[in-house]
Amino acid sequence: MSPRLPGHLPPVSEQQRLWEEASGQPNLAEGQKWFMVSQRFLEDFEAHIGGTQTISAFRPHLDQIDNGRLVVQPISNGVPGLEEHAQFAAAEASTGVSQLRTKPDLMEGRDFSWLTRQQWELLQGWYGGGPELGRDVVRRRAGLVIEANPLKLWVRRVGSGRRIPLVLSRASTVQ
Repeated sequence: MSPRLPGHLPPVSEQQRLWEEASGQPNLAEGQKWFMVSQRFLEDFEAHIGGTQTISAFRPHLDQIDNGRLVVQPISNGVPGLEEHAQFAAAEASTGVSQLRTKPDLMEGRDFSWLTRQQWELLQGWYGGGPELGRDVVRRRAGLVIEANPLKLWVRRVGSGRRIPLVLSRASTVQ
């Protein structure tokens, strides 16, 4: 990914101030949306604003957010699975709801971290990149949790035979 031009970023001290304001002590609330970000990017960013990362002439600023390592990649070259991915991507574009499936073996703190909407919007505005991986907070028996992998189902409308991608929370009830 190509990095953004340094002129589009506020000074590091301003990024640090805004990041600290956005970080606070956020609490989970049912229905709230949180965002996955690559742990590698977040660690680089926090080292950058904390002054512990040495930026060389070869790398004068951070690259864009790259969450591509967090998602299941589409299968290409005519192999089954590409059409399914394309249909979920089309549903995402039309609904604004992230349909991208994350890898099942991801570990929080090793592969990714959760960000509030405000934190995600700051990083996205400063560095660009993605993809955006917004996930809902749902209520489970153990309390409130961020649902990293909601159910992704195909449904058929009776009579049309057309398959429609559907994303549901595992905490949802269908009526």
